[in-house]
Amino acid sequence: MLLLISNLSISSTATEYRDELEKEVIVEENESIQPLYDIIHRLSFGIVDDGVEASMETDFSTSLQITITLYQQKENGWSLLAKKTFSRTSTVLGGRIEYDFKSGVTYRAVANFNAGGERETIEDERTF
Repeated sequence: MLLLISNLSISSTATEYRDELEKEVIVEENESIQPLYDIIHRLSFGIVDDGVEASMETDFSTSLQITITLYQQKENGWSLLAKKTFSRTSTVLGGRIEYDFKSGVTYRAVANFNAGGERETIEDERTF
């Protein structure tokens, strides 16, 4: 009897834990899991053919900041190519670093987002 009761409580605890996790994440239509932010509504970032782009949207106007850093892969690590910070108080902020990428070279871009103290970092790597 004791064994049966302990198994029931474990099963119940697992269900409660799963329910809590489902409240903490949002599953989008494409099945990717996105963190649940208090301030940030949407982040976008990536290396494109002629540079690096980043944008951020929030649910209300607040202090926004995006720092984009671009690196090139070298034999012994990564070499800094460019770094730029964009900021303002708003609900939307975007930034772009234009760069003429060379064929056969690997690049890494890092974006640091800050919205009213809520922070996120996203990296992208691409070989042209």
